[in-house]
Amino acid sequence: VKDEIWFYGRRDLLDQIPTALRQGQHAGLFGIRKVGKTSLLNQLRERLSRNTAVVLMDCEGYEAKADEYFQAITEGFRREVSRYVGRVLPSVDGSLRDQLKALYAVWLQAGFQEPFVLILDEADKLFPDRREVGSAQTLAEAVRLFRRLRAISQETARMLSLLLCGNRADFNRHNFLGPEVGENPLHMSLQENFVQFLAADEAHAMVFGIGRWKDIRWTEGGLQQSFRWCAGHPFITRLFASYACESGRRKVIDEARVEEAAAEIQRNFRKHVIGDYFRESIWGILHSDEQQCLLRLAGDEDTDEPLADARTRLEQFGLIDEAGRVQGLLFRKWLERQRQ
Repeated sequence: VKDEIWFYGRRDLLDQIPTALRQGQHAGLFGIRKVGKTSLLNQLRERLSRNTAVVLMDCEGYEAKADEYFQAITEGFRREVSRYVGRVLPSVDGSLRDQLKALYAVWLQAGFQEPFVLILDEADKLFPDRREVGSAQTLAEAVRLFRRLRAISQETARMLSLLLCGNRADFNRHNFLGPEVGENPLHMSLQENFVQFLAADEAHAMVFGIGRWKDIRWTEGGLQQSFRWCAGHPFITRLFASYACESGRRKVIDEARVEEAAAEIQRNFRKHVIGDYFRESIWGILHSDEQQCLLRLAGDEDTDEPLADARTRLEQFGLIDEAGRVQGLLFRKWLERQRQ
């Protein structure tokens, strides 16, 4: 989602993260797939770009080579500063440090004070599991990249702030990356922010607003039941709403239709797109202890001390609440099938 008109919720993060970045801090944005991280990044970029130079890079589109990132970063900020000062700045020779310092000098001379902001989406790509064969080369490139970026941000106060986005906060928490790689320059340097599900009023506004665009009316009971089944997960909520209204053919969605749609989806979990999402984008990325913890919670079983860390991570993802209840009746029903 790029257009603010179709963006819902996340107001706390939209306020907190820019404030931290403007103060020269570094931030991380984490959450499960399809929970709205990239949409949030687009909104953050739009807001930040009103006052500072912002470069947004999707790590999926780059080789895990530090030099490739260095070149893209300097070129990106050259374009951004040129846009602000109203003239095309020529490329200059030198290291990443030299080029960014030269651009920042132009920035300050033009009367601007905000630090540059570098946003890296899908940053997990740069930090494969260090236990995997062949991961050392990629990790070594990541260390080279972020060691340089952190040094630049520390050398000139408030010149550069980093915002990294990924599924897990591992690359902020792991220090030693192996004997071939050494220490992680990002270790505990990012303010951690987790993207969870939408609150009930936010989910209701999203469903009602998108439905109104297609002349679809949701009753209050229909909205409430939709939240009960989807728990405000934005992607699941939109899929469920589309299914309930039969892609716009039904113009009134009440509580009875929501219950009917939920029953139809459950009968066809194995082939339905929502079942595919649960299997591939949630279950498929969870660690074994997280899977075990979810299954036990779905069966109303206690989780013992060995699963305490897994339970914390599931809560950070928004998959369970503070009481250990699985979020979303659809997901709970899917988990119950996995227990059979």
